[in-house]
Amino acid sequence: MHSTKKRLRGTKGSLASLAKRRRQLSKSTRCKDSGTPPPELQPIVDTKLNFATSSALFESLISPHSVETFFNDYWEQKPLIVKAAVTPSRASDLFSFDDLRRLVWRTKGLSFGRHVNVCRYVDGKRESLNGDPGSGGKLTLEKLERLWREKRATFQVHQPQHFKDILWRILGHLETYFGCLVGSNIYITPADAQGLAPHYDDVEVFIIQLEGSKRWRLYANAHTPHPRITAESF
Repeated sequence: MHSTKKRLRGTKGSLASLAKRRRQLSKSTRCKDSGTPPPELQPIVDTKLNFATSSALFESLISPHSVETFFNDYWEQKPLIVKAAVTPSRASDLFSFDDLRRLVWRTKGLSFGRHVNVCRYVDGKRESLNGDPGSGGKLTLEKLERLWREKRATFQVHQPQHFKDILWRILGHLETYFGCLVGSNIYITPADAQGLAPHYDDVEVFIIQLEGSKRWRLYANAHTPHPRITAESF
């Protein structure tokens, strides 16, 4: 089984500008293309998240833990693991590998570096599979399938809320709740493969396991408990 995860993290740009960009990208996907597209995506049925208010959304995200417990005992102190914060049978509706396939097909390719990065981590070394950064290359459906099958590559999708309303709604609520900018990334990795080296980030990160299974290793950061910059790979 492959693994998909979503990371919510601070980013530049306002929610309004993201909404505008999302509308522009939606228009650009209304195009014809040769070949057979991936299967149509199904609508969200039940994610177990409460979208009534920003507070309700965050409370449902960390449930059954209370907000008071989260901020008193975990926030900027230690990791919190929440099982089934999103209903497992519907988690992939937030974003799936089929979403990526469909997105690549409809847009006639995602731009490397701007919309997607492709990489892998083998024998202690990270390798970028984007190709020449100055070539203006794009990830096509053919490249996606080949990199997935032959290179066992990880696909990092930047700001996927531009393409899916459900993610835009989640981030909008979190921006309102925390009073700061929030962004997201999607990481899709084949089974028995790794995309990134061990590292730490300079932001608070919420991770949702969407598909497949994954072994996570978390380490205490004794030297830099509250980092101001993202660490280089260890």
